Amino acid sequence: MRLRSLLLVVVGTVVGCSGSAGSEDPASSDDAIQGGTTDTKHPGVGLVWFQGGGFCSGTLITPSVVLTAGHCVQDPIEGFFTGNGKATANLGTEPVAGMVKHAVDKMLAHPSYSSGGGCPNSTFDIGLIHLAQPITTIKPTPIATAAPANGASCEAVGFGTHTSKGVDTYERKRHGTETVQATASTSIQVKFGTAIADHGDSGGPLLCGGVVSGATSCHTDGNYPQHQVEYYARIDAGAAWINQTVQTWH
Repeated sequence: MRLRSLLLVVVGTVVGCSGSAGSEDPASSDDAIQGGTTDTKHPGVGLVWFQGGGFCSGTLITPSVVLTAGHCVQDPIEGFFTGNGKATANLGTEPVAGMVKHAVDKMLAHPSYSSGGGCPNSTFDIGLIHLAQPITTIKPTPIATAAPANGASCEAVGFGTHTSKGVDTYERKRHGTETVQATASTSIQVKFGTAIADHGDSGGPLLCGGVVSGATSCHTDGNYPQHQVEYYARIDAGAAWINQTVQTWH
């Protein structure tokens, strides 16, 4: 089973993303959203499922394009699944009934992305996925045009690991708050608010003021509950490439 790096922890809940182990940053630790609460408010945040198993999270930013992490577009994708999901302890289980599968026909990482970029990743850990058919029933989420301010409370959303009473579950969308600590040229550092991203949340959004400011990337502080700090790929700094690619694909 493959897992993608990205842990989101919300008080009392854990959600994360999974992906191919071969593309993981060796400096990162991957987990899912811990703490927080189950999510029904962000229909545009979906699950990116890989051929052969494993997943990341992603956000619909146009009817045909999903924003995720660069390390989440290194392996063949089975589909982008929308819906809220259902908690499961079996990572080998494909997305549950009730989720809607959308076929994928293209995927691309930012041209500077490197899995050897460290954590925080000094390259842009940003990826885009093109859907074979547009989604017309869900409103896309816009991307940020400026970095969030230090101290801002933003929202993390993802399908990653949730730990409760010693049991890990996956594939149920959760959300919670994280506080922005610092911004670098390619990354945003956040700390635990009511949640923190973890395994399986990779590529999931950091939503600040209703726009996608970051895509979950990595952390270096071990496993939850010790894990309290997460790094996101900075979206506004990569917006020119994102917008150019979207225009090319459309």
